[in-house]
Amino acid sequence: MGSYYYNLAKARDKEENISKAAKSFEEALSVFTIEKYPKEYASIQDALGAVYGSLSEVRDKEENLIKAIKALEEALEVRTAKAYPIGYASTQTRRGIAYRALSELKGREGNLIKSIEAYKEALQIYTPEKYPLDYAMAQSNFGVAYWRLSEIKDTGKNLAIAVNAFKEVMKVYTIGRYPLEYARQQNNLGIIYYSLAAKKISTRPIKPMRRL
Repeated sequence: MGSYYYNLAKARDKEENISKAAKSFEEALSVFTIEKYPKEYASIQDALGAVYGSLSEVRDKEENLIKAIKALEEALEVRTAKAYPIGYASTQTRRGIAYRALSELKGREGNLIKSIEAYKEALQIYTPEKYPLDYAMAQSNFGVAYWRLSEIKDTGKNLAIAVNAFKEVMKVYTIGRYPLEYARQQNNLGIIYYSLAAKKISTRPIKPMRRL
């Protein structure tokens, strides 16, 4: 029922149906415990993380983001990189998004760093060769997180990492295949380069992140 209400929320009565989805998933966890059904437990917690993330967009933003993060981190107790690599990467991506959203409300630097750490974990799994679209999405989020962090500290260094991330995205989102996404990344790069020029900061190329 949780999935049904979550999908229904995309069409109508968003707050009401997301709330029903959250309640359904919470009730399911009383049966699908981590001890007896670890795989199902992790899937439900991951879904619950997505639901609370969506609910944060319509009410009680901080409270629901914290609930989302808690659910996602519960999922990661089962979804390890070794046992469930794709599930691990997906959950880490959701976690990164939730921490970045939370950084807008509190603990800006600390939550951005946690967001970045989550994206780094996802990018150990999402390679451009095997999962190009997931790789591009994670790199884009990774770049935005460093862009936001540059507003707080190490401006030139963090913007250089952001630039590199957006360039990685454009290896996937080419103008011929994904013109809209290509334009968005170019727009991001334009804003960053303008900011660097205004502040008279130069950036050095950053080596691509090492993979495990």
